[in-house]
Amino acid sequence: MIKVVKFGGSSLADAAQFQKAGQIIRKEEERRYVVPSAPGKRSSDDTKVTDMLYGCYGAALTDEEDFSEEFEDRLSQIRKRYEEIIEGLGISLDPEEEFLEIREKFLKRREETMRRPEESISMAGSWRNIWGILLLTLRM
Repeated sequence: MIKVVKFGGSSLADAAQFQKAGQIIRKEEERRYVVPSAPGKRSSDDTKVTDMLYGCYGAALTDEEDFSEEFEDRLSQIRKRYEEIIEGLGISLDPEEEFLEIREKFLKRREETMRRPEESISMAGSWRNIWGILLLTLRM
């Protein structure tokens, strides 16, 4: 029998949690499909990566001329969160290209949305699972 396992945000909040998830996956050979969430809160006063992504995208959509500083700061915080997990896992991985792609797609969507404000922010959430999949795969 093939099993699908789902890990919520708190199960992937930091490197230690990723390692536990990897142990759970490896424990049974039948566990072949993994559905990860974005990293969740590490403590009660922390912010989930999903909320960070939505905040970053919201900053990209502000009408203000100085949106760039807030947007770049928020994107930097998200990247830092993943870099902490990568470092904690002892993986040699540079997320530079991926974050440049995220940045460009957010800014492209910003331009489109400024022309058509009825657009939703659903695209922002799509990035949250990509990194979970990648990091779990590298730990396997």
